[in-house]
Amino acid sequence: MPATVALARCPSYDPPLVQEALLRTLDLAGGIASFARKGDRILLKPNVLLAAPPEKAVCTHPEVLRAAIRAFMDFGCPVIVAEQPGIGNAHNSMKAMEVSGIRGVCEEEGVECRLFRAKGFAPVALPGGRQVREVMLPRDFQEVQHVVSVAKIKGHMQATYTGAIKNFYGAVPFRQRKQIHGLAKYVPFSEGIVDIFQAVRPRFGILDGIWGMEGRGPSAGRPRHLGLLMASTDLVALDRVAVSAVGWDRLRVHHIQDAAERGLGEADLGRIRVVGEKLDEVRTRFSPPPTAFRNPPRFLLNTVYNLWSIKPAVVPAECTGCGTCVAACPATAITLDPLSKAVIDYSKCIECFCCHELCPSGAVTEKPSAVKRLLARIRKRS
Repeated sequence: MPATVALARCPSYDPPLVQEALLRTLDLAGGIASFARKGDRILLKPNVLLAAPPEKAVCTHPEVLRAAIRAFMDFGCPVIVAEQPGIGNAHNSMKAMEVSGIRGVCEEEGVECRLFRAKGFAPVALPGGRQVREVMLPRDFQEVQHVVSVAKIKGHMQATYTGAIKNFYGAVPFRQRKQIHGLAKYVPFSEGIVDIFQAVRPRFGILDGIWGMEGRGPSAGRPRHLGLLMASTDLVALDRVAVSAVGWDRLRVHHIQDAAERGLGEADLGRIRVVGEKLDEVRTRFSPPPTAFRNPPRFLLNTVYNLWSIKPAVVPAECTGCGTCVAACPATAITLDPLSKAVIDYSKCIECFCCHELCPSGAVTEKPSAVKRLLARIRKRS
């Protein structure tokens, strides 16, 4: 039986429209009964990266989470919501849950909203892992029958795309996140993402594509309207269809392909059954992240990489000296100067873009590659 991905149009975050569209995707994807029974406990994992309001399209929109909470509770499944924003201490993490609107929705719907750190983490052996042989997963996962990804469609400076699969990168403790970000290169980092996904084995995925993010995701890109909610029991197929929906068919998103090669889902678009809306009729072209083409073929890597490489760069006027990038950098390549401005030591920088991803003031952009600077000079002269 082919993997099925359900698409439903939803033009805005108006609550009745979101509720109707989400129920439609759930029904088209086989219904909650296809993987859960009444009374099963469900953990919903949204994507809450940092303290960004819903209109920034950085985090899963709270109305999408609300609709998911209601759908599962109406079916008869108790729900908890849990996440671990990538910005350090518990106070800042809970602030992110509040600013994003996630905590407020949980309180209004009467469900518990947790940080994963509250109950701690337990090691899960992964002998077949390609980069990680032991994944530290939240103990919260042990309390429920099913884990569901409620993610956001966005570009990503290091992984090219982030959605249902990469959402679980936010389920591991900060030390392991830094370890995997420290793999630096595109392929090893992508394999680390899949190692986590393989350890979690979520049963269902929902994608918030009403407004996604193009360009410099996952936090500094531009909100872009797609007008879709998507759902599937196959999260690999779900992400593959999402990549096509934003017009990135020509980009090989390695973590999606790697997950399919491991037998974790279907990545061949020709073998995926898309139901609801027709993919060709809803496709919207998003601008890819500027790093999307930075990884040349392997046989050209040694000669081309230094020319094509894109590095993070701090905009001093925007830097508030908060130190988030210093704490997040897995290579300890960032310090604060006497004026409390972030400074990057490029001899240590591994180009993981953690600083870009987590900077709350958007003060980290990309330093143009040699190729990009050359093209800019050519255009200026012409």
